[in-house]
Amino acid sequence: MVRCGICIFAVCILARPGPAIEWDSLVRLTSHPAVQVPGLSYQRSIAVDPQGNIFVFWLDSRAGFRQIWYRGYEAGSGIWLPESQLTRMEINLNLPTAGADPAGNIHLLWHIDAQSYPQLRGIWYQRFDAATSRWLAETLPVFAPQPYNLKYPAVAVQPVTGALHIVYYGNPDTGGVPQVFHKEYQPGTGWLPAEQITSFPADHRDASVAVDSAGNLCVVWLGMDLGSSSNQVLCRRRIDGVWQEPEQVSELAGGLAQYSPAVTAGGNNCWHVVWQGSDANYPYYLICYRCRNPQGWSEITAVSGYVQFNQESPSIAHLFNNRCAAVWCGKTAGSPDRKQLIFALQESAGVWTGPQQLTGLTTHEVKQPALVTQNRILHILFAGDSAGNTDLFYLGGRLPATGVSQPDRQPPVRIVNIGDCPVLTGFTPAGTRVRINRTGVYLIPDHRFRFQKLVVLSGGN
Repeated sequence: MVRCGICIFAVCILARPGPAIEWDSLVRLTSHPAVQVPGLSYQRSIAVDPQGNIFVFWLDSRAGFRQIWYRGYEAGSGIWLPESQLTRMEINLNLPTAGADPAGNIHLLWHIDAQSYPQLRGIWYQRFDAATSRWLAETLPVFAPQPYNLKYPAVAVQPVTGALHIVYYGNPDTGGVPQVFHKEYQPGTGWLPAEQITSFPADHRDASVAVDSAGNLCVVWLGMDLGSSSNQVLCRRRIDGVWQEPEQVSELAGGLAQYSPAVTAGGNNCWHVVWQGSDANYPYYLICYRCRNPQGWSEITAVSGYVQFNQESPSIAHLFNNRCAAVWCGKTAGSPDRKQLIFALQESAGVWTGPQQLTGLTTHEVKQPALVTQNRILHILFAGDSAGNTDLFYLGGRLPATGVSQPDRQPPVRIVNIGDCPVLTGFTPAGTRVRINRTGVYLIPDHRFRFQKLVVLSGGN
């Protein structure tokens, strides 16, 4: 296993204050007396298309069987659409995962494991077709022969080609303990054969996947593949089409069981991993972070800090320049009885800001937060107990652009402000469409989704 940075079992402590994020008002998405349950934090049952339209999915039993419902946000009108039932299968479904591709299509997956319907068991898939604005029929790309189970898919979408990568865990067709599997969908080709990416004869679970703009993959999961006596966070990367050897991500004192890993792709073949960590030197769960770049692994950072309460269920997303943001739920000194939504941001030098409590809920607590990003915009979905049942909530935010350097070292793009609207849409001299906020400065991605330019307003109002 490759290592770099300080010696193993060492954990970095945060010291910087929280970030100045511009947060919107909290939106309650559901209010029906039935329970609404989103996907797990590492699954992410929220997707945002390139135009900024938001799709939120959850399980709901108000119509009888547990089915998938969703609610959408129209970026053009700024309106949340009504709740809508998507699936109508005469069987209970399990937690969804979702992702968006560059064309605006939305990809949704879930699993069925009921023994009473052997023909329906496995990983299911359904797609929202952006060209026609309609949902296509659901399909079963991964069948699970009885009595074996395949569970909890997670999806990542290649940001350039739109290829899908799903991972899940369950029994091989030949039987045996649950392993981790990867299956790929290539536009124009279809689904490729599933491949088993673990083989150690012990239980595997909680698989998450990320893909970068070059098509490289990183899969993380919980297992004992490298000789541990308890579940650790493991990872395996596919670089230039070749699977690398498994590596252990979690190396905390005592070798205690770890939980809930999640991964996101950065730039330059960098992979960012968070998980709910257990350290023998500390009595509470921590939120831990580690980065894998071509040179090796970074040190482990306690993103949550050392607070006297458990911190749980992290989710991580990439912003730009290998800067990430993370959310999780946990109790705090200001809320010792209820878990709140907690946020942390990674600065340009790789240092994480101190955790920031985003909610002050008094009648319920936060569960299973999930984070996705689009340029400098953050989208957070979480569940909360309300009036005796679980409802869904959304929180949006943006990272101010003032003072941010130009990573591509190109001259600023200057656009005349022809109005005083809060958000101006204009064009660069090359014809690239950009959005500029009221500060007059905004970072935009180019069509390779990699580099960014500084945009400065001049003239006009």
